Amino acid sequence: MKAVVMAGGEGTRLRPLTSNQPKPMVPIVGKPCMEHIVELLITRTLILAPIYVLGFSKEVIDAYIVIVGFQAVFNHANVSVRLGPLRYLIVTPNFHHWHHSQDDEAIDRNYAAHFAFIDHVFGTAVQSDRQWPERYGVVGDYVPDGFFKQLAFPFVWKR
Repeated sequence: MKAVVMAGGEGTRLRPLTSNQPKPMVPIVGKPCMEHIVELLITRTLILAPIYVLGFSKEVIDAYIVIVGFQAVFNHANVSVRLGPLRYLIVTPNFHHWHHSQDDEAIDRNYAAHFAFIDHVFGTAVQSDRQWPERYGVVGDYVPDGFFKQLAFPFVWKR
């Protein structure tokens, strides 16, 4: 599917990135900023629209948003919460950290965002004796070392 998006504005605070393109088209991690925004809107709509159409009350939808928001922050925290047998049902930080790992046993594993049992059922859950991965990040060496270099990376990276 193709679409035309009217993207304008000088973007004076982002110069020289916006000297020959509008601010919404500035690439961030290889995609225009606008594409990230549209992707987010589509994803949220596909999740929330069925909940709304099924007739759930505003309070239930609000509670869902709060719980999912909390779980997203919680799962990226550096805390060890095993939850005993429940760890096979819901995603915990220990489970989710493997999703961000460079370790060989973690490549293409732990996709589930909320329910860990999905990865266990489909055989994509990491099976490791270790509690935490050794290495994090994207496989490959194209991400620069150092905090400030990584901050600048989306604005200077070329394919």
